[in-house]
Amino acid sequence: MKAAFEKFAKFGDTQSTGTDITTKNFSKLLKDCKIFNAKVTTTDADICFSKHKTKGAKKLTYDQFLKAIQELGAKRFPGKSPDEVLAEMEKMISASSPVPVGATRASGDDVVSRLTEVSKYTGSHVARFNADGTGKGMSGRKDLVKNDGYVGNYKMSGKYDSTH
Repeated sequence: MKAAFEKFAKFGDTQSTGTDITTKNFSKLLKDCKIFNAKVTTTDADICFSKHKTKGAKKLTYDQFLKAIQELGAKRFPGKSPDEVLAEMEKMISASSPVPVGATRASGDDVVSRLTEVSKYTGSHVARFNADGTGKGMSGRKDLVKNDGYVGNYKMSGKYDSTH
């Protein structure tokens, strides 16, 4: 269960070490593990999170997380002993990992592939790509000005030292 806790603690937070979990990721864990039902709601999760975190802190440690899970498990599985509740919750949490919701996927449509086929580009857009179809970057988008100190159509640029 600790491995699942660390995965959810790090999910969406590049600076997280995985040792403690935010309320957003705690709710995500409960949702992705299908712990929420008619008896356990998001409000219950928020109240439980606030009750078990250290005063003034914004995150739960793993030990505080276990206490919060036991409390929510008692609501989810009424009539079971605390050991049975913890075993059920551990089974539900250990089998899950964070699922990205609403992540952008690459389109496989024929329309999109026709629109992005660079070999079919015409006009000024052709100049933006090399022969192999890779982009040229800024040099393909606009005419770059040489800032070498010479006037625009001066033919002898760079030859001053050889003539004097």
